[in-house]
Amino acid sequence: MNYWWVNQNKTLKFEVEGGFLWSPKTNIKGKRNPFYDFMKEVKKEDIIFSYANQKISHIGIALGEAYSYIKPEDFEGQVWDKLGWKVPVRFFKLDKALIPKQHIESIRENLPNKYSPLRASGDGREFYLTELSQKLGMQIQSLLDGEVEKAIELYKDSDLDISLSDDENNHQVEEIEQRTDIGPTEKVQLVKARTGQGIYKKNLIKVEKGCRLTGVKDSKYLIASHIKPWADSDDFEKLDGNNGLLLSTL
Repeated sequence: MNYWWVNQNKTLKFEVEGGFLWSPKTNIKGKRNPFYDFMKEVKKEDIIFSYANQKISHIGIALGEAYSYIKPEDFEGQVWDKLGWKVPVRFFKLDKALIPKQHIESIRENLPNKYSPLRASGDGREFYLTELSQKLGMQIQSLLDGEVEKAIELYKDSDLDISLSDDENNHQVEEIEQRTDIGPTEKVQLVKARTGQGIYKKNLIKVEKGCRLTGVKDSKYLIASHIKPWADSDDFEKLDGNNGLLLSTL
Protein backbone atom coordinates (compact mmCIF):
# COMPACT_ATOMS: atom_id res chain seq x y z
CA MET A 1 0.00 0.00 0.00
CA ASN A 2 1.40 3.36 -1.06
CA TYR A 3 0.43 6.86 0.04
CA TRP A 4 -0.46 9.73 -2.30
CA TRP A 5 -1.20 13.43 -1.87
CA VAL A 6 -3.57 15.12 -4.34
CA ASN A 7 -4.20 18.87 -4.55
CA GLN A 8 -7.87 19.46 -5.42
CA ASN A 9 -8.38 23.17 -4.88
CA LYS A 10 -10.27 23.47 -8.19
CA THR A 11 -11.61 19.93 -8.58
CA LEU A 12 -12.49 18.65 -5.08
CA LYS A 13 -16.28 18.70 -5.48
CA PHE A 14 -16.28 17.08 -8.94
CA GLU A 15 -13.75 14.36 -8.14
CA VAL A 16 -15.10 13.43 -4.71
CA GLU A 17 -18.70 13.23 -5.94
CA GLY A 18 -17.67 11.48 -9.16
CA GLY A 19 -15.30 9.04 -7.46
CA PHE A 20 -12.14 9.62 -9.46
CA LEU A 21 -8.88 11.48 -9.97
CA TRP A 22 -8.26 13.01 -13.40
CA SER A 23 -5.28 14.78 -14.91
CA PRO A 24 -4.03 15.63 -18.39
CA LYS A 25 -1.25 13.41 -19.77
CA THR A 26 0.96 16.41 -20.54
CA ASN A 27 1.11 20.08 -19.62
CA ILE A 28 -0.41 22.78 -21.80
CA LYS A 29 2.77 22.87 -23.93
CA GLY A 30 2.53 19.14 -24.62
CA LYS A 31 5.46 18.24 -22.37
CA ARG A 32 5.54 15.58 -19.69
CA ASN A 33 4.74 16.60 -16.13
CA PRO A 34 5.89 14.40 -13.22
CA PHE A 35 2.73 15.19 -11.25
CA TYR A 36 0.64 13.80 -14.10
CA ASP A 37 3.01 10.87 -14.68
CA PHE A 38 2.43 9.83 -11.06
CA MET A 39 -1.14 8.92 -12.03
CA LYS A 40 0.18 5.84 -13.86
CA GLU A 41 1.85 4.59 -10.67
CA VAL A 42 -1.25 4.51 -8.47
CA LYS A 43 -2.26 0.95 -7.59
CA LYS A 44 -5.47 -0.57 -6.30
CA GLU A 45 -6.01 0.04 -2.56
CA ASP A 46 -3.41 2.82 -2.34
CA ILE A 47 -4.29 5.57 0.13
CA ILE A 48 -4.88 9.10 -1.19
CA PHE A 49 -4.95 12.20 1.02
CA SER A 50 -7.28 14.80 -0.50
CA TYR A 51 -5.92 18.31 0.11
CA ALA A 52 -7.79 21.52 -0.69
CA ASN A 53 -8.03 24.94 0.93
CA GLN A 54 -5.06 24.17 3.22
CA LYS A 55 -6.67 21.10 4.77
CA ILE A 56 -7.12 17.36 4.27
CA SER A 57 -10.87 16.81 4.25
CA HIS A 58 -11.20 13.38 2.58
CA ILE A 59 -9.36 10.09 2.32
CA GLY A 60 -9.45 8.22 -0.95
CA ILE A 61 -8.81 4.54 -1.66
CA ALA A 62 -7.89 3.68 -5.25
CA LEU A 63 -10.25 1.15 -6.84
CA GLY A 64 -7.96 0.43 -9.77
CA GLU A 65 -5.15 1.79 -11.93
CA ALA A 66 -5.13 4.77 -14.29
CA TYR A 67 -6.68 4.51 -17.73
CA SER A 68 -7.14 6.94 -20.64
CA TYR A 69 -10.20 9.15 -20.36
CA ILE A 70 -11.40 12.40 -21.90
CA LYS A 71 -11.59 15.51 -19.71
CA PRO A 72 -14.73 15.23 -17.52
CA GLU A 73 -17.59 17.49 -18.56
CA ASP A 74 -17.60 19.19 -15.15
CA PHE A 75 -14.09 20.47 -15.89
CA GLU A 76 -15.29 22.70 -18.74
CA GLY A 77 -14.02 25.77 -16.89
CA GLN A 78 -10.46 24.44 -16.88
CA VAL A 79 -7.92 25.03 -19.66
CA TRP A 80 -7.38 21.35 -20.52
CA ASP A 81 -8.95 19.95 -23.65
CA LYS A 82 -7.34 16.61 -24.36
CA LEU A 83 -7.18 13.00 -23.26
CA GLY A 84 -5.91 12.42 -19.77
CA TRP A 85 -5.51 9.86 -17.00
CA LYS A 86 -8.40 8.77 -14.79
CA VAL A 87 -8.07 6.76 -11.58
CA PRO A 88 -11.27 5.36 -9.97
CA VAL A 89 -11.37 6.25 -6.26
CA ARG A 90 -13.72 5.78 -3.32
CA PHE A 91 -13.59 8.90 -1.14
CA PHE A 92 -14.47 9.08 2.55
CA LYS A 93 -15.18 12.42 4.23
CA LEU A 94 -13.31 12.97 7.49
CA ASP A 95 -15.22 13.66 10.68
CA LYS A 96 -12.66 16.38 11.35
CA ALA A 97 -10.41 17.89 8.69
CA LEU A 98 -6.66 17.95 9.28
CA ILE A 99 -4.73 21.19 8.78
CA PRO A 100 -1.15 20.06 8.07
CA LYS A 101 0.28 23.54 8.70
CA GLN A 102 -0.68 23.20 12.35
CA HIS A 103 1.64 20.18 12.56
CA ILE A 104 4.44 21.42 10.32
CA GLU A 105 7.07 21.32 13.08
CA SER A 106 6.79 17.54 13.27
CA ILE A 107 6.01 17.00 9.59
CA ARG A 108 8.87 19.13 8.22
CA GLU A 109 11.63 16.62 8.95
CA ASN A 110 9.86 14.02 6.79
CA LEU A 111 9.23 16.26 3.80
CA PRO A 112 11.20 15.18 0.70
CA ASN A 113 13.61 17.52 -1.06
CA LYS A 114 11.88 16.80 -4.38
CA TYR A 115 8.13 16.86 -5.10
CA SER A 116 7.23 17.78 -1.53
CA PRO A 117 3.47 18.26 -0.95
CA LEU A 118 4.15 21.15 1.45
CA ARG A 119 6.54 24.05 1.70
CA ALA A 120 8.76 24.35 4.78
CA SER A 121 6.27 26.95 6.04
CA GLY A 122 3.47 24.38 5.95
CA ASP A 123 1.66 25.96 3.02
CA GLY A 124 0.52 23.71 0.19
CA ARG A 125 2.30 23.62 -3.17
CA GLU A 126 0.73 24.09 -6.61
CA PHE A 127 0.74 20.73 -8.37
CA TYR A 128 -1.66 17.82 -8.75
CA LEU A 129 -0.46 14.44 -7.46
CA THR A 130 2.67 13.30 -5.65
CA GLU A 131 3.74 10.14 -3.87
CA LEU A 132 4.55 10.21 -0.16
CA SER A 133 7.20 8.15 1.56
CA GLN A 134 5.97 5.42 3.85
CA LYS A 135 7.28 7.40 6.82
CA LEU A 136 5.43 10.60 5.88
CA GLY A 137 2.29 8.71 4.84
CA MET A 138 2.17 6.83 8.13
CA GLN A 139 2.78 10.05 10.06
CA ILE A 140 -0.21 11.74 8.42
CA GLN A 141 -2.24 8.57 8.97
CA SER A 142 -1.35 8.80 12.67
CA LEU A 143 -2.32 12.50 12.81
CA LEU A 144 -5.72 11.56 11.34
CA ASP A 145 -6.29 9.50 14.49
CA GLY A 146 -7.99 6.36 13.18
CA GLU A 147 -9.75 7.92 10.17
CA VAL A 148 -7.66 5.98 7.63
CA GLU A 149 -8.30 2.68 9.40
CA LYS A 150 -12.03 3.45 9.47
CA ALA A 151 -12.03 4.25 5.74
CA ILE A 152 -10.25 0.96 4.99
CA GLU A 153 -12.88 -0.99 6.91
CA LEU A 154 -15.72 0.80 5.09
CA TYR A 155 -13.97 0.11 1.79
CA LYS A 156 -13.66 -3.60 2.57
CA ASP A 157 -17.32 -3.79 3.55
CA SER A 158 -18.43 -2.09 0.33
CA ASP A 159 -16.44 -4.47 -1.89
CA LEU A 160 -16.12 -1.88 -4.66
CA ASP A 161 -13.98 -2.37 -7.76
CA ILE A 162 -13.43 -0.85 -11.18
CA SER A 163 -16.21 -2.02 -13.49
CA LEU A 164 -15.83 -4.16 -16.58
CA SER A 165 -17.27 -1.31 -18.61
CA ASP A 166 -14.38 0.92 -17.50
CA ASP A 167 -11.90 -1.77 -18.56
CA GLU A 168 -13.61 -1.99 -21.94
CA ASN A 169 -13.63 1.79 -22.35
CA ASN A 170 -9.93 1.90 -21.52
CA HIS A 171 -9.16 -0.64 -24.25
CA GLN A 172 -11.27 1.19 -26.83
CA VAL A 173 -9.77 4.59 -25.94
CA GLU A 174 -6.23 3.24 -26.29
CA GLU A 175 -7.12 1.87 -29.72
CA ILE A 176 -8.44 5.27 -30.83
CA GLU A 177 -5.32 7.05 -29.56
CA GLN A 178 -3.09 4.73 -31.58
CA ARG A 179 -4.91 5.30 -34.89
CA THR A 180 -2.93 7.11 -37.59
CA ASP A 181 -5.70 7.52 -40.17
CA ILE A 182 -7.49 10.33 -38.32
CA GLY A 183 -6.40 13.61 -36.76
CA PRO A 184 -6.44 14.82 -33.12
CA THR A 185 -9.89 16.43 -33.41
CA GLU A 186 -11.47 13.25 -34.76
CA LYS A 187 -9.78 11.22 -32.03
CA VAL A 188 -11.24 13.43 -29.30
CA GLN A 189 -14.71 13.24 -30.88
CA LEU A 190 -14.58 9.43 -30.99
CA VAL A 191 -13.28 9.14 -27.42
CA LYS A 192 -16.05 11.43 -26.19
CA ALA A 193 -18.56 9.32 -28.10
CA ARG A 194 -17.15 6.17 -26.49
CA THR A 195 -17.46 7.67 -23.01
CA GLY A 196 -20.92 9.15 -23.59
CA GLN A 197 -19.84 12.77 -23.93
CA GLY A 198 -19.37 15.48 -26.53
CA ILE A 199 -20.76 15.65 -30.04
CA TYR A 200 -22.35 12.17 -30.00
CA LYS A 201 -24.50 12.98 -26.99
CA LYS A 202 -25.42 16.35 -28.54
CA ASN A 203 -26.39 14.61 -31.78
CA LEU A 204 -28.45 12.07 -29.86
CA ILE A 205 -30.31 14.75 -27.87
CA LYS A 206 -31.49 16.20 -31.20
CA VAL A 207 -33.22 12.88 -31.87
CA GLU A 208 -34.14 11.62 -28.40
CA LYS A 209 -35.86 13.90 -25.86
CA GLY A 210 -35.22 11.80 -22.79
CA CYS A 211 -34.93 8.31 -21.34
CA ARG A 212 -37.35 5.91 -23.04
CA LEU A 213 -37.73 3.89 -19.82
CA THR A 214 -37.99 6.49 -17.04
CA GLY A 215 -38.96 9.67 -18.89
CA VAL A 216 -36.08 11.63 -17.30
CA LYS A 217 -35.14 14.60 -19.54
CA ASP A 218 -32.36 16.33 -17.60
CA SER A 219 -29.25 15.67 -19.70
CA LYS A 220 -26.89 15.48 -16.72
CA TYR A 221 -28.68 12.27 -15.66
CA LEU A 222 -28.68 10.73 -19.14
CA ILE A 223 -26.13 8.40 -20.73
CA ALA A 224 -25.71 8.28 -24.51
CA SER A 225 -25.79 4.60 -25.48
CA HIS A 226 -25.28 3.09 -28.94
CA ILE A 227 -27.93 0.85 -30.55
CA LYS A 228 -25.56 -0.76 -33.04
CA PRO A 229 -22.65 -1.95 -30.88
CA TRP A 230 -19.60 0.29 -30.84
CA ALA A 231 -17.33 -2.50 -32.08
CA ASP A 232 -19.57 -3.06 -35.14
CA SER A 233 -20.04 0.65 -36.00
CA ASP A 234 -17.98 2.69 -38.45
CA ASP A 235 -16.74 6.17 -37.51
CA PHE A 236 -19.91 7.83 -38.85
CA GLU A 237 -22.23 5.50 -36.92
CA LYS A 238 -20.25 6.08 -33.73
CA LEU A 239 -21.21 9.77 -33.89
CA ASP A 240 -24.65 9.39 -35.50
CA GLY A 241 -27.49 10.58 -33.28
CA ASN A 242 -29.85 8.11 -34.96
CA ASN A 243 -27.74 5.22 -33.68
CA GLY A 244 -28.49 5.57 -30.01
CA LEU A 245 -30.78 5.89 -27.02
CA LEU A 246 -30.66 8.13 -23.96
CA LEU A 247 -30.78 6.10 -20.77
CA SER A 248 -31.24 7.46 -17.26
CA THR A 249 -28.70 6.87 -14.49
CA LEU A 250 -31.40 7.30 -11.84
